[in-house]
Amino acid sequence: MTGSGNNMSILQPHISADASREKKGSAIGLFSHIFSRVSAFVSTVVNIGVLYKYIRQSDLVRVLWVLSYIEKTQGGHEAYKRKLPFDKNANPLPWYTYPGIEFLQQFDFSNCNIFEYGSGNSSQFWSNKAHTVISVESDPEWYKFGIQDLPYNRTLCLKSECNEYSGAIHQNEMKYEVIVIDGMYRYNCAVESISRLIDGGVIILDNCDWFPETARFLRDSDFTQVDFIGAGPVNSYAWCTSVFFRGRISLHRISDSEPVSVLGGIAEISVMDKICS
Repeated sequence: MTGSGNNMSILQPHISADASREKKGSAIGLFSHIFSRVSAFVSTVVNIGVLYKYIRQSDLVRVLWVLSYIEKTQGGHEAYKRKLPFDKNANPLPWYTYPGIEFLQQFDFSNCNIFEYGSGNSSQFWSNKAHTVISVESDPEWYKFGIQDLPYNRTLCLKSECNEYSGAIHQNEMKYEVIVIDGMYRYNCAVESISRLIDGGVIILDNCDWFPETARFLRDSDFTQVDFIGAGPVNSYAWCTSVFFRGRISLHRISDSEPVSVLGGIAEISVMDKICS
């Protein structure tokens, strides 16, 4: 989910007309914001009457944990405040679901080349991790936003017409470990991507629930589809970020000896994590 597929007003920061009133009401405003955000998200999953019954019958600590997990641990409040995806430490995130982001955080992309259909905070996220990042953008306003202060390992080009946009991946002879489809003309982009993916590489299709024919095309092209469904930055609804691969994924994990890092989880190694006799 990139800027080219969303309302450009999110680029404009909200400025209060009364700074002193905002300061006084910051605590109340934060609580109200958190409650409205989580209520909106949960209402997409369950009936609001069921939610009310759940809150009445549940331990309040658990309800507060849900609020804290989305808005604090995952950085939901920081992202909503900026109207762009960031983590709790104000580091840029891709506009994928939180489960999809956590999956990708496990891998070492330092020697990888990335191609993105669509640009935005995801481009900054990838450029902080990968060897090179090439992004194609269809929206002139998002292009102006993204072209500012490009890091040395990132290239951004503007292509608006369908064939030029989807064919931008062929502008050189490079093949890619990761190809992200998160902009315009997604079916066409999927068709063009296959020949540019290295063996063992992955294609990321964001908002996969909105593009069932694109997903079917990739599956019919012998790709395995793994879906990461859940909440994500800024939005008050759940969606699906999907990873497609053929055979095995050749990406290297950051660590083969350390356990999976789980935001909001319990750091514990089970005594049964070994062969018993």
